[in-house]
Amino acid sequence: MRLIQITDFHTSLPGEYPYDIEVRKNLEDILNKAFSLRPDYLVFTGDLCFRLADREVYLWQRTLFDELSIPYFIIPGNHDDGIVLRKIFDHLPPLRNDELFYRQDLNGFSCLFLDSGKGHLSRIQKIWLAKELTELKRAIIFMHHPPHLMGVPHMDARYFLTDKVEVQSIFKTSGIPVYIFCGHYHVEKTFSQENIHVFVTPSCFCQIDQTKEKFNIDHRNIALRVIDLEADSILTTVYYLPGNSSLEK
Repeated sequence: MRLIQITDFHTSLPGEYPYDIEVRKNLEDILNKAFSLRPDYLVFTGDLCFRLADREVYLWQRTLFDELSIPYFIIPGNHDDGIVLRKIFDHLPPLRNDELFYRQDLNGFSCLFLDSGKGHLSRIQKIWLAKELTELKRAIIFMHHPPHLMGVPHMDARYFLTDKVEVQSIFKTSGIPVYIFCGHYHVEKTFSQENIHVFVTPSCFCQIDQTKEKFNIDHRNIALRVIDLEADSILTTVYYLPGNSSLEK
């Protein structure tokens, strides 16, 4: 089974070019690339909007997503509003505790979709997560925030998952292999410790400098992640595409 993860679009309103980036064209290009790779499912892991959640942005994105005729799943990021997002993407499971978290069993694989949009997981969501993990032999997790610090000074100091220690404990206590695919950091990074394996997927907006404490754009290439799940293996690859700049017009 092939999943494609795309994250951190930061789509703005028409005619707006944050940091001189043509964010709408970026999303169209990355979706075309995803379609060419013939996935079974698409997963969008948050920050669909630039800074503030916008209903019109979600409506435009839904049109693009639906035109692909590929089943897709969404979780919110810290720049999204889960309530508004769920109203537009009404095929998703219902909210619980105003959070969008759920499980999907896909072609024999169980995937857990978490909502860290508020910068943490609620107590209700953590109880649900711990229970779900008891039923699995291997966990495939999608969430916006990495559950660990990732060696990216700007993000680690300011925008980390505030209850990361509790979430790590839930994963470790499960005792099963846990594979976590996330975004948020605008870099490509991996982390493994005991049974936990974290894969941070680069953004569809821009990538940040992994060495600087202050925000600095490293490059404007955009990316997606291919995840091929087999009975006894997981193969994942990141593909980069040139980003679009409004200055080129």
